[in-house]
Amino acid sequence: MPVTERYNLFLLKIVAAGAAAALLCGCGGGFPFARPLEIEQGQRLEEEAIAQLEEGMSRAEVARLLGEPLLEHPFREDRWDYLYRYQGAEPAKQRRLTLRFEDGELVGITNRWNGE
Repeated sequence: MPVTERYNLFLLKIVAAGAAAALLCGCGGGFPFARPLEIEQGQRLEEEAIAQLEEGMSRAEVARLLGEPLLEHPFREDRWDYLYRYQGAEPAKQRRLTLRFEDGELVGITNRWNGE
């Protein structure tokens, strides 16, 4: 076999191997060594702080304990929502704590913070 034919055959094998590798990377679910981004949104609340909430507390007491909420309902000033969302390598987590006030006092707690 002449040298040019061997050289062309060698180049063809290299190109075929490169094309096969590129196609297999597309089927593998991503780039090698790539990790998903970890995205946290909202407020992190400690479960101990949530456990200290009691009906009858004032807005100021709740704000000292948990901080001001990121979301205040624009049409219902008697409601505070604390939200948290994590998305990354683990399954996504969503948590929500809703507090209702009447006359400046805490009257209702809907706790979906501990549930996954």
